Amino acid sequence: MGLLDADRKPIPGFNATVRTNSTSAALPWNHSALKGREVRLVFTGAQAKLYSFRFENEIP
Repeated sequence: MGLLDADRKPIPGFNATVRTNSTSAALPWNHSALKGREVRLVFTGAQAKLYSFRFENEIP
């Protein structure tokens, strides 16, 4: 999984390999660096199924 900028180029530091069978896997990205930016999510996988995804605000 990764994030792309408005020009569809990868945003450094915002990519991850997720290898789990979980409904609550979390990625420890600092989303505050993205505030006000247009981003796109990209999911890739082999023999994979994406059930769902969500964003949550960090709890202080």
